[in-house]
Amino acid sequence: MRFGVLGPLAVWTEDGTPVRIPELKVRALLARLVVAEGRIVSSDRLVEQLWGHGRLPRNPIGALHTRVSQLRKVLDSVRPGGRELVVSERPGYRLRLSTETDLPSEMDAVDTVDTVGSVGSAGPVVGAGTVDVVEFRALTASADATADARERVTTLSRALGLWRGPAYADFADCAFAKPAAARLEEERLAAVEQLAEARLELGEHSGLVGELSELVNRHPLRERLRESHIRALYLAGRQGEALAGYADLRRRLADELGVDPSPSLVALHGAILAQAPELGAASEARRARNRVRLPSAATRLVGRADAVAQVRSLVSAHRLVTLTGPGGVGKTQLAIEVARGLDGTFADGVALVELSGIDTASAAGTSSPQRIVDVLASALDIRDEDMRRFRGDDVTRLAAALRSRRMLLLLDNCEHVIEPIALVVRRLLDDCPDLSILATSREPLSIAGEWLWPVPALDVPARDADLATILASGSVTLFADRAAAAVPGFRVDAPNAAAVAAICRRLDGIPLAIELAASRLRVLDVHDLAARLDDRFGLLVSSRRDAPARHRTLRAVIDWSWELLGEPERALLRRLGVHTDGFTLAAAEAVASRKPAGSGEAGEPTTLDLLSRLVDRSLVVVSGNPGDPANTEGHRYALLESVREYCVEQSRITDEYDELRTRHLHHYVGLVERARPLLYGAEQLRGLGRLDRNLSNIRTALDTAVRVADVEQATRLVDALTWYCVLRGCLNEAGRALDAVLALNPDPRLVAWRAGIAFLMGDGTTALARRARSAHDEITTTAERARARWFLAHAQRGGGLTTAADLAERTLDEFGEVGDHWGIAAALNLRAEIERERADLEAAHRDATSAWHLFREVGDRWGQMQATGTLAELAETEGDFERAAGLHSEGLRMAGELSRQRPNGVVAFGPRAHGHPEPAPWLTLPAQSVPNGLIGEG
Repeated sequence: MRFGVLGPLAVWTEDGTPVRIPELKVRALLARLVVAEGRIVSSDRLVEQLWGHGRLPRNPIGALHTRVSQLRKVLDSVRPGGRELVVSERPGYRLRLSTETDLPSEMDAVDTVDTVGSVGSAGPVVGAGTVDVVEFRALTASADATADARERVTTLSRALGLWRGPAYADFADCAFAKPAAARLEEERLAAVEQLAEARLELGEHSGLVGELSELVNRHPLRERLRESHIRALYLAGRQGEALAGYADLRRRLADELGVDPSPSLVALHGAILAQAPELGAASEARRARNRVRLPSAATRLVGRADAVAQVRSLVSAHRLVTLTGPGGVGKTQLAIEVARGLDGTFADGVALVELSGIDTASAAGTSSPQRIVDVLASALDIRDEDMRRFRGDDVTRLAAALRSRRMLLLLDNCEHVIEPIALVVRRLLDDCPDLSILATSREPLSIAGEWLWPVPALDVPARDADLATILASGSVTLFADRAAAAVPGFRVDAPNAAAVAAICRRLDGIPLAIELAASRLRVLDVHDLAARLDDRFGLLVSSRRDAPARHRTLRAVIDWSWELLGEPERALLRRLGVHTDGFTLAAAEAVASRKPAGSGEAGEPTTLDLLSRLVDRSLVVVSGNPGDPANTEGHRYALLESVREYCVEQSRITDEYDELRTRHLHHYVGLVERARPLLYGAEQLRGLGRLDRNLSNIRTALDTAVRVADVEQATRLVDALTWYCVLRGCLNEAGRALDAVLALNPDPRLVAWRAGIAFLMGDGTTALARRARSAHDEITTTAERARARWFLAHAQRGGGLTTAADLAERTLDEFGEVGDHWGIAAALNLRAEIERERADLEAAHRDATSAWHLFREVGDRWGQMQATGTLAELAETEGDFERAAGLHSEGLRMAGELSRQRPNGVVAFGPRAHGHPEPAPWLTLPAQSVPNGLIGEG
């Protein structure tokens, strides 16, 4: 068991699982025993310090025993024998802790206990608990004994990484904790000072300046800290600030303590005034050592070999390359790996400048370019005197100081200072001919000469991918790599591959999200993890102490981008979250805009303006292929799933979500109704493609209509959509959708559709057919009634010929009455099939030929394919196999045109569609998977 007090009181099991200690008094008891560091604390003292004077329970010792019992019970529940960690020894209790030496009683150590006891053991205690304080002190002692500066930095960084906040943070006001907390804070500050000195030895003064400034403001009289800060300022070229710091310290010491600075500070002051060579003697050596100022890779870069090669090629050819992409996609890691391989290309090396630490409040003001210049100068070891030799503003002086350098500047996280950094970069590129810049940003700098390289997410396996394909996926490779680091021995194999693939798909292949998910395998198995992704923002958090705050949780990644948006952009983005898949500009205007397109006031940003800004900021991605001839909708846009979930949360907070679902429903009902006529003519491919691309949103719209019982919208939607489902072979899906809406509204049109679907699936009954025929009579318009009758006859054509023939004749008359050429062609082809079954081959040939010509006239490929199939079967019956083969080939060509409109297309024709058990092998295209259901799936 491990106890933590370097921050709020915490308890962990050996594998790092947090242990919850309930009830404040039980937590206070544990904190008091940890303060004693394994020594005995008397019962009287525990009662006094837990309850205080005047507030004692009726039976104080009994109440204490109860709290001890509760504590033991919690410890025992997470580790067998854990109750033995709380030891009862006269005259009180102690915590069994692992120590390295004999410990005297607490009374001998500090005068805070009124009875004597001892641990009574030497050396590490078997089965004892550990405290993070012991680990911290061991690490600082190890650093003290080490001469190597780099090793001291590593060891002290580990020690300070144990701190999670002020020591005993949740008991800061308790008298028993104050002395211990004060001692530990002093030890922490000493470690910080020791770390600063070690880093100065390594020449890391530029980064230290900003880090020490805040500490100096909080502890202005700590001379060792001030000495490191003053030295760092001077070495960073900020001599004036260094002297001002010394003067401030000397005044404070005189006014508040009546003393002078230490001899070492006085000597440092004199050396600065004299610009003593020894202060900067290591400058050139340091410059050579840090010529490539890039952090070492803590983890390997997975799935980016091609990307590294492409970006390196771009950087070699162009002076400004910007890596863009959403948060967590891996821009920084990719940029560092690219730059690492380009050192030999640049005589003055490569330098990384991290911009995320710049205060955005100050960066937004008039002096923001100057703040950028300060950061750049510090990172590049450009001193004040180097810049004072030139005239002009700070940006001009920086450019002049860099003019002779041939180097690559890596500017990381530009997005939150985008305006000032764009200004500075423009000036540097203009004035420094041998300077190249590789930037990372969630949006472009948008200046002349910029080459953009959007960093893609890692590839994710398809839903039906086999094991080999899953293992070859970049996202799965990354998950496996990071999971093995968290859980040694983990590997992706047949039992868990589908769950891992699902996790990677749902996280859109975003590396940071995948890494956060993999880290959770310490407490969840893969299948539990996949099942819990609906709560991704609560689930995906990092335990890495060295991760930037904006990368510690999935929510923080998106928060960072959200905070950089203005209110109009935020409003549009959260409203776009109602779309479950890609959408068009028209959909964004209809669903997410508060005003109709073109109705805004002069100067007010349009939906297109705002959408463009969101694309630039990598929060909306452009999807689809606008060059596809079947795509007449133009560009399509999409949100990553995690961004969409975040936007849904935001729209719920603003009470917009239900209204947005309603607007979404109305838009997609209109879209389906507008596409419906296209499915019966020359625009059939375009109509199918439009519905294919919007199918996920159409499903969501139908879910909305059914959930809120919007009878009108639900009926319109499923009535307009069913023929599309028939063309795409999604009969199960159509049946479920119809059943869901019929439960709300037994509309006769839907009854007819449902009966036809049942017969096509082989589930039709005589009673169902009678119900459908009765429903036909209730349909008021002749055109709709004729199509309903035709569909039922078409669905029943493999069954009773008499019924089908009767319906075919009636529909042919009705289609002729309303001038429906598509309907006439469909009825003629149906009659031809019936005539062929009755061996009236001449009539069948005549009707099928007429149907083919009419279908060709209206441009319906599906109809032509059906008529061609009928003619091919007639040719087979007549023994004209050469003609039959030619007709089958033509039918396959048209089927291919239909199938190519969607990756999972299913198109069948010929005898199998007519119920024949053994079709010729060329009559059907291979069946593939169909989309998930409209209701209850997907």
